[in-house]
Amino acid sequence: MRRILEKASVFGIDDDIYLEYDNIEDFKQWILSLKPKDVRDKGISKMALWKIKNKIKLDRKLNPKN
Repeated sequence: MRRILEKASVFGIDDDIYLEYDNIEDFKQWILSLKPKDVRDKGISKMALWKIKNKIKLDRKLNPKN
């Protein structure tokens, strides 16, 4: 199943570009592999990264708009 992530600018991609993942689990594993130093220059705080990772670990729905 193809998933589209809108508002990918959080990860350094322009707003008019979409990320597509054939497997959402690959995307989740990529997020879980990120470290605060990897996203600091994108304006994502350590706490925000922790909250996203926690949602993934608790198997909650991710909202790509936030």
